[in-house]
Amino acid sequence: MKQSATFSRLLLITTIVIFSQTASALPKPFGKAVNPGDYDYVETKFRGENQEAARLNVVKSLERAKMDDRRMRVYVPPTIDSSGVDLAEIVSRNLTKVAFESGVDIIDSELPVTLRKKLTSYEKTQQPIAADAEKADFIITSRLVSANASKEFDSDSERLEAGLKGKSGCEVKANLTLDLKLYSLNPLELDEAFFIDHEFENFYEGVKSCDTVTTDLTFKEAIASALDRKAAELKNAFAPKGLIVDHRVKKNKHIFKTSFSARKGAAANTDVAVYKFVKTHDPITLKTREEKVLLGTGKILNATDPDNVWIQLDKKANASEVRLGDIVEVQHENCSNFSFNPGKNCFVKEKVLADKF
Repeated sequence: MKQSATFSRLLLITTIVIFSQTASALPKPFGKAVNPGDYDYVETKFRGENQEAARLNVVKSLERAKMDDRRMRVYVPPTIDSSGVDLAEIVSRNLTKVAFESGVDIIDSELPVTLRKKLTSYEKTQQPIAADAEKADFIITSRLVSANASKEFDSDSERLEAGLKGKSGCEVKANLTLDLKLYSLNPLELDEAFFIDHEFENFYEGVKSCDTVTTDLTFKEAIASALDRKAAELKNAFAPKGLIVDHRVKKNKHIFKTSFSARKGAAANTDVAVYKFVKTHDPITLKTREEKVLLGTGKILNATDPDNVWIQLDKKANASEVRLGDIVEVQHENCSNFSFNPGKNCFVKEKVLADKF
């Protein structure tokens, strides 16, 4: 009995130690909830000389945000496959996955006839067209321009000469080109274009020839890998954007309220960036234009306010430079170097994303 009791205590202690180590190793994505009511107001001016005009612009922005406080809706029509390899469905699945992870609502279907005609007309004229945006905010189209694969057998001697370890086997290389375009609606116009030229290779060790090896899996992994590398840029295209509408402080800790809510798809601990627009004068053309200038980066707080997102800037950023009405944007990380990490705004990175979705 004594041995049994001693063993039980030892097992309990070991379990607690292992759990403690595991818990400390895990990231803490949300942390302690922040109550903005515990902070003092900071009197902050609007950017620019005309304070009343700036205030009215922010008021209008708040009214629009309140009326349209929902997640972005995105049409993801089927991929057009010009490669002749029949990979359209795999591209569509992976692209839909990336879009879904950005916090938007997916309308995964063919475009309505009238909208498809308007998109065709826009592509011909490159002139913005009034479009019905009641069902969606964006369209992201995809075309697999080309997809090629080659197989080559590497013998033991060839691998040895090349300084490679392992047994002989078949090397499969895939090259594909993807053309992605993001259109905003109301009006319909091109926002961003992504042209991806991607190479990927697999090595099947221990096979006696390449005859038994297919290119199917390599193509699937190549598509997943190609979209993986562009995932952050694609997600940022849909990411919530808004304005700074409040500034508070407590013990030198500055927090800022944004004009959008978490219902837009912004989660606590997600990265954000704050920008200002600066007017510049071109001495050659004599024209004035606005340039976007980064003020600082930070993270979304786990705030108790259900209607608005609150952020805190990084320590390096100067909080006093931020003004009411400045732009704040959610910034999805480039997660290609991370495995699944709940503490970062990353997605699950598996070897074969196409087979997992």
